[in-house]
Amino acid sequence: GRSYDLTKWVVHHAMRQLRNWRDSLDIGLAVNVAANLAGDPDLPALLHDAMAIWGINPASVTVELTERAIIEDKQSGFDNLLKLKEMGITISIDDFGTGYSSLSYLQQMPFDVIKIDKSFIDEIGKGAASDNICRTIIRMAEELGKKSIAEGVETQEQLDFLRDNECDVA
Repeated sequence: GRSYDLTKWVVHHAMRQLRNWRDSLDIGLAVNVAANLAGDPDLPALLHDAMAIWGINPASVTVELTERAIIEDKQSGFDNLLKLKEMGITISIDDFGTGYSSLSYLQQMPFDVIKIDKSFIDEIGKGAASDNICRTIIRMAEELGKKSIAEGVETQEQLDFLRDNECDVA
């Protein structure tokens, strides 16, 4: 379908650009995968082929999926995540805390990174509850042996809070 074709186009263009930058920049690539493709049986092959064609090390590739995307097609979604991890790709849960946030799914999911949604970061310093939510997500990631990434950091106060609470990446 159109979603798959668009994802394929984006993945190939991004990896080509990453290869072009390789000599001057040492950066990774994060690819957002549409929710309806999380369980698509062709997704692992698409990424595998693109990495092979453009000579990209899987360790420099992160696939970002929302919780909802994985949970909607749980068995196929989990199978795909395991295949991607076996290839050496990093798996990130995007917009964490805004979807289902089912802890029973979270403990089964083969992922490496939790991205704290910007809506939580925006509320840092505006009340104990929002600060505690961010703190809890960071601690939970740590306890699960995962990395925490805060997205949409815009103020020094937010950055200081995240540093003080040992968020891995802002």
